Amino acid sequence: MRVWWLPAMACMVAACSGRRAGLLTTPEETTPQFVDIDLTLEYDLLNSGLLSELTPEERRTECGDLAMFEPAAKMGSLDDPTIDCLLTLLDDTQRLTGKDKISRVLLVDAWEKNDRHRWESLAARHLQDIDQSDADLAYQLSYYLVSTGNPDRMGEAMYWAEVGLERRDYWEGQTHVDRTFHLHKFRTFSALKRWAFVESEVKANPTRERQERAEAARLDVRVAAGEWQAYARASRMPIVEPQRVCEMATGLPGPCAEDLSSRRLGSIDE
Repeated sequence: MRVWWLPAMACMVAACSGRRAGLLTTPEETTPQFVDIDLTLEYDLLNSGLLSELTPEERRTECGDLAMFEPAAKMGSLDDPTIDCLLTLLDDTQRLTGKDKISRVLLVDAWEKNDRHRWESLAARHLQDIDQSDADLAYQLSYYLVSTGNPDRMGEAMYWAEVGLERRDYWEGQTHVDRTFHLHKFRTFSALKRWAFVESEVKANPTRERQERAEAARLDVRVAAGEWQAYARASRMPIVEPQRVCEMATGLPGPCAEDLSSRRLGSIDE
């Protein structure tokens, strides 16, 4: 899956509160490139040990033995009656371990079927009701929501990116660094997409309320980009993209937030 990013934003620098225009003037200079992330490992969740924490009695359900659904889910070949049965079983199961395993079977099947709407609903439910500490799934869900490009979904994308950042201690080594960097990127681009949309509303009808919303959206971009830039510098990750977004949000060259709190930055030493 590839995420193609935003249209040129240079006009926004000139449009917001009289900030300096002309620093970033072309689409090539202002449009971040797509982020291409391989989620294969994240979806290799249905290995032979997936149901190992369940007792034989727990695996035997009215839908059948849960273990027999693993291969079918990996191929996206669960049929509708089985899916309906598993959804009912998910509602009725009390033990969280059992809910977790059933939910993952359904998640993988939905992804392999390319049924993104069902996958999104299952992922949000899993994080909200079953396992709020699942950093991998928060990462995936934020990435998916950003990839939709829908301005109305960017608040959700930012939220799940922040959940992932709060759970970043789950990862180690270079995975920790890469995932933390990407979550900052997801969060920043979500804010940027929302800012672009609000600015388009201002251009169409520049009411005071819309101008205030645009300014608030710009500040969200500034904060997110500043934290992304600070983390990129601390972890020695590429800094060009966050710096460009910082310049876009401030109308000034260079770092946009040396005074930002490091509460959510993450650390390469964690």
